Amino acid sequence: MGDLSKAVGFELASLPVGWNQRDLLLYAATIGTRADELNLNYELHPKWAPFPTYPLVLGLKGDSQTITDFAKMVSHGGDIPLPPFDRTRVVHAEQTIQVLKPIPANSGPGWKITKRVTGIKDTGKGIIMEQENCLVSPSGEIHTRMFGSSFYVGATHQKGFSKFIVQKPEGANPPSRAPDMVHADHLSQSLAVDPKLGKSMGFGGVILHGLCFYGFAAHAVLAHFGNSDPSRFVSMAARFASPVVPGQTVETLAWKESRADGDYITFIQRIKETGKVNLSNGLIVLKPASAGARL
Repeated sequence: MGDLSKAVGFELASLPVGWNQRDLLLYAATIGTRADELNLNYELHPKWAPFPTYPLVLGLKGDSQTITDFAKMVSHGGDIPLPPFDRTRVVHAEQTIQVLKPIPANSGPGWKITKRVTGIKDTGKGIIMEQENCLVSPSGEIHTRMFGSSFYVGATHQKGFSKFIVQKPEGANPPSRAPDMVHADHLSQSLAVDPKLGKSMGFGGVILHGLCFYGFAAHAVLAHFGNSDPSRFVSMAARFASPVVPGQTVETLAWKESRADGDYITFIQRIKETGKVNLSNGLIVLKPASAGARL
């Protein structure tokens, strides 16, 4: 039957990746940047910079300069030494990103994403697998660390097993007081995933990709608390709590706590039409304002 501990620490083949400024501008436009945020969405602005969460989508893009087939890009385990599970019942559970160094406007050749399994937990109702992806430059520098957790629904093998070998930035629960920010984004009907995929996962039809509304939350917080300055962005963590349907409106609620090393922004995101939370345990860390670049 296998041993879950053998999968922890397993290294997958690295993925060649690449991008250009057009890709970065398209991403910024997609996650709701405003007309007055020219440093994010206008390529000729003297302080233009990539939005910091962009590396999250590179796992679905690779180094292609055209569209890609997401189903072929995502292996749901690939060669990881796991017992046989139903690969069609895997959902994105949590996502963390940590920015160590900004990325250039155009990658050029030689960039890659390295991948390894950093943790597994068998809850008895399903298996959580955590994977660390690092965006690495041609010279070997790590620019971005990303931790994604997948939940294999209904799978169990060694109930109670839990092993994690890397400490990642964690999320947080919001305080009981009223939020310092409530930001609404109406999500276009064109932001959609293949309805066949949504049906196969038991969601009834078309749903929005989780990394899309994750990006909307990142933008809302950075715009409100960070003056839309990407250089202040340190890390972000959140849990995917429920699916979102294109055409709905998401509200990001956030609470700020200032510390000596920066601003800690706890947040959730909810669907305005239903009141259901779709992102929970959110935490974004921003550098102090004096440490960021002036726009």
